[in-house]
Amino acid sequence: MFIRRLTIRDRDGSVARRVLAGIDDYREALIEHFGLSPADDELVGITAAMAFRLADEEVPRAFV
Repeated sequence: MFIRRLTIRDRDGSVARRVLAGIDDYREALIEHFGLSPADDELVGITAAMAFRLADEEVPRAFV
């Protein structure tokens, strides 16, 4: 399941949340937080899959 929300929990307990709104947000998050450098065509596929998703959709309990 894909969702458009990114939640980062630091070791000190702080939580930062943001909504990934487009291809640049996905690229930045994947590089900065996961060390991934997806190709442009992969990012296009990701953003296309996310275009119909709302950031406020219920998140499965396993991901909360």
